[in-house]
Amino acid sequence: MTVFSVEATVVKSIPLIGWSGSFLAKIAKSYFPKEVIECGFSLSPLIQGGKIVLSGVNGFSTVLEAGSKVFFRFTFFCRDISSISKILNMLTSSSLYVFKVDGVEFQVFDSSMDFINSCSLCGEAKLVNYIDSRGRGLVEVFFGPTMLMFRGWRILYPSPQRLVYTLAKSCVDFLGVDPRIAKKRARTLSKNIDVISFGTKVVDVSIGRNRKVKAFMGKAIFGVQGLINLRDFVELLEVGRVIGAGRSRGIGFGYIEYRVIEPRV
Repeated sequence: MTVFSVEATVVKSIPLIGWSGSFLAKIAKSYFPKEVIECGFSLSPLIQGGKIVLSGVNGFSTVLEAGSKVFFRFTFFCRDISSISKILNMLTSSSLYVFKVDGVEFQVFDSSMDFINSCSLCGEAKLVNYIDSRGRGLVEVFFGPTMLMFRGWRILYPSPQRLVYTLAKSCVDFLGVDPRIAKKRARTLSKNIDVISFGTKVVDVSIGRNRKVKAFMGKAIFGVQGLINLRDFVELLEVGRVIGAGRSRGIGFGYIEYRVIEPRV
């Protein structure tokens, strides 16, 4: 899969009433090759000033002012090199709807090892100092509007078990991880992780065509017992940071950021 991180300038003011991720999804489907869209993709919501543009959340609306700077990320699951080249050329040589593209970075990931090697905190050696005297590590995760699923039910809170299994499945689907290994590690990790505290809330999100869905967003702190389990959790979160977590990633749901918390002395 290929991740395109885009910095852009808004060239024409535009009101945003609905969810910013739905707005980007329309752009992707209009501008990018059909064969790439059919392979599947995920995207981030619009980011402005380091914060998610929360248009469409609980009725909030805003205006993207001409001249303002924005960031967004497209992740395509197509592995066709010619299609990837087409997207890169389109992003670097022309405007994208109301955006003038200022810069594009892209990364191609063929396996989970590519992810691990690019992750600043993945690996036991990098995380050993984050384990406290009780053998536990703490990780704070910020969720944009997110829907976790279990057997058709929407899980509208930061369930560690559902988060782990969702991201493990993404590793199987998009990074070629052996499903037996992913399931075994997810099962072990889910038994060694708890929510220490969370300040998430359920929100209504207008996703277009007069449709509203419920999701949750906010911060949660997870406690992970054991260095190996902390490593596995961080590696899963890195996958989620790039492609999102849960359902409706194609309209920018499941955006997450995380940080590992240093233990108190």
